[in-house]
Amino acid sequence: MPGVTFVNDKESAEEVIKILYQYKDRYHACDTEATDIDVRTQSPIGCGRVISASVYVGPDANFGNGPRIFIDNLEPYEDTIQYFKEYFEDPTIYKVWHNYSFDRHMMYNHGINVQGFGGDTMHMARLENASRVSFSLESLSKEILLNSKHKRGMLERFGEYPTKKDGDPAKDMRLAPFHEIQRNPKKLCAWIDYSTLDTDSTWHLREALHRRLNLMPWEPEKSTMWDFYQHLWAPFGELLTDMEREGIKVDVPYLAEILPKAYEDKKALEDKFLQWAEKMCPDCKYMNAHSDAQKQQLLFAPTRNSKKKLEMPPTREFKVPNVLNKSEVFWKWQNEINEWSTFDTSTNNTLETLLKEIVPDIDTAEYNELIEKIPQDTEPIEITLNGRPCWLSMKDLTYTDIESFHVHKIKRMVNKPKKDMTINIKGLGLAYTEITISGWPSVSSSTISRLAGNPPKSYGAAKMLMEKQGHNGEEACEALSSLTKANAVETLINSFISPLPTMTDQNHRIHCSLNLNTETGRLSSRKPNLQNQPALDKDTYKIRKAYTCEKGNTLIVADYGQLELRLLAHVSNCKSMIDAFKSGGDFHSRTALGMYPAIQEAINSGKVLLEWDSTKGKSPVPLLKDAFGTERRRAKTLNFSIAYGKTVHGLAKDWSVSTEEAKDTLEKWYADRPEVRLWQQKMIAYAKVTGYTRTLLGRYRKLAPLINSDVKSLASHAERAAINTPLQGGAADIVTRAMILLHRSEKLKKMGWKQLLQIHDELIFEGPAESAEEAKDHIVQVMEHPLEYPLLIDLIVDAKTADNWYAAK
Repeated sequence: MPGVTFVNDKESAEEVIKILYQYKDRYHACDTEATDIDVRTQSPIGCGRVISASVYVGPDANFGNGPRIFIDNLEPYEDTIQYFKEYFEDPTIYKVWHNYSFDRHMMYNHGINVQGFGGDTMHMARLENASRVSFSLESLSKEILLNSKHKRGMLERFGEYPTKKDGDPAKDMRLAPFHEIQRNPKKLCAWIDYSTLDTDSTWHLREALHRRLNLMPWEPEKSTMWDFYQHLWAPFGELLTDMEREGIKVDVPYLAEILPKAYEDKKALEDKFLQWAEKMCPDCKYMNAHSDAQKQQLLFAPTRNSKKKLEMPPTREFKVPNVLNKSEVFWKWQNEINEWSTFDTSTNNTLETLLKEIVPDIDTAEYNELIEKIPQDTEPIEITLNGRPCWLSMKDLTYTDIESFHVHKIKRMVNKPKKDMTINIKGLGLAYTEITISGWPSVSSSTISRLAGNPPKSYGAAKMLMEKQGHNGEEACEALSSLTKANAVETLINSFISPLPTMTDQNHRIHCSLNLNTETGRLSSRKPNLQNQPALDKDTYKIRKAYTCEKGNTLIVADYGQLELRLLAHVSNCKSMIDAFKSGGDFHSRTALGMYPAIQEAINSGKVLLEWDSTKGKSPVPLLKDAFGTERRRAKTLNFSIAYGKTVHGLAKDWSVSTEEAKDTLEKWYADRPEVRLWQQKMIAYAKVTGYTRTLLGRYRKLAPLINSDVKSLASHAERAAINTPLQGGAADIVTRAMILLHRSEKLKKMGWKQLLQIHDELIFEGPAESAEEAKDHIVQVMEHPLEYPLLIDLIVDAKTADNWYAAK
């Protein structure tokens, strides 16, 4: 193929490698194509194999037949990639990839530990503009490479319409397995072009993004964002692949132990809800407690759709599983595959006798008609249809030879259980405050929780609504609370307890994908999402206990305390917040103290204590958090909501209060922290003028043109981003910097400690138990001082050691 040097043996590999080393001063774009892996659900660690690889170092290079290199690694050339092992592991040759994580793990599946990481164009593109919709190679090359270098998708190039049974083409295109495409002579040239174009596009993308990042100032370092990438994100990108490869051990027997209990609890909670629902409507005994449509009907019907001219009637039919084993009688045609038989002609019974036995009411005319259709010289035969009476269709009794008749189709009466049964649900007509995108009342967990409250401590809106109808309001709240708990248990089962054991490798370690793919720079986790652990107070089955370590090792779990709030105090130079942090203790109680004069008066009079040392025994008077629980909870909500620019409307919904009351509470918070409001106003104004906002270490997030949009909702969203990106992104910067320093720590390396996971502001390490305390102290020291300059407030890290994640929290 013109422009491509094909490699499939030792001789051609050695010739190409010799030339590659002549370009050590350049970036080498590399890529792999793989098979035997479902990239949507499977981790590439230990799964899949490389069938081809490609390398590109620039348009002026020539490896014998042009600048592109195609390495065939598919049978019968499956070991060709091994000739390139030394090249790929050479740290002095800088290699650039698009989605480095996937390719590095794929190479490792063949025993090749890629070194010399020169960059990931996916990360470079995100650093240049985090607001892009897509960061695929196809999308980026179309946007940035304004020539023929842009990539076309695999489905577009190799997709085919399968033929259906009726001979017509299917509606959706399908891809054949990649190894089949590569070995298809008709598609080989196109496949080689597709594969090598990946590295061609990646190389040109790197060049273009390098130029763009070099034009973006990096403040306060007085350098460029290309320097930022090399200093922080390039080493971070490689660190993430090391962490993915390491994984974390899963206690599979523990998960198997808690699974039956979780199912038992789920059923008990569902039964409690259904028992209440049955009192409201008898048929609800059989409803699906997890069906949104059925819950909408029960709780809110009759009602109107708020967006369309549709109504939800007072009573509505639903099909549910037939738990009552109701049966139905129907006629059913059975095809010959199941029912046709060949019958011996050696018996002496007459056909007339047989037919009258099978069809007692057959008349003479019908008999004569049947006889006319059968050759007269055929002896009468006996037909037994599995001992069951059946209706014989005349056209289906077909003579085939002198020896036999075949029954091709019969029609018989069948009595079998129905799959479904019908129930009628009559609605309670409760008022609702939240709707779905389609305009119907929402039955989300948050909506049901607001209706339920937290019985028996406090009852939600359903209490009053049900009592107005003459029903027991407290009982309704308790039933709805059981439903929310059942939903929570179901989530735990489906997200963690059941699937985790199936996702581990042969060593019972699980390897998630850690991705730099959020607009703020925070990491995300996929396959599985290990960041989405249940809150500690809701972790009924102690799922974190399932994440453990190898024998002889222990875990260190180190967590930043209130990182974003401390950053807010720093960037806004807020005196009240700085004083509260420096004083220590319960920050949220101190926030409430500054907001409510009544709390200050209670403290001054000695009726309430701000804090108390529990080692001195019981507090002589109530603590603020107990005496003013509602006020403290609202203060805590505000502390975390301000960073996200939460609106008065959102706060009112969270607290189930009027917007006026929510606004009053918000003003109390700002009254004690005027510097925060001033900083927020400055951030929004800066974004409107420049079109972007910045993080603590200088990363950009583009907000134009939305920040100046005439559409209020779009502009408001961008304004919130102008506020929360410096905080969330700043927190991400700090954690990133700390992780890089810890990864480079010779002290941790010598002791045998490795980073496993990053969960928001929390880091998990594994290493030898005998050095745990020394390693923990070192980790805390580095995490609390990750920057080259101090903040206005100290960063605080809480770290513990244990043999599982739960015990270390």
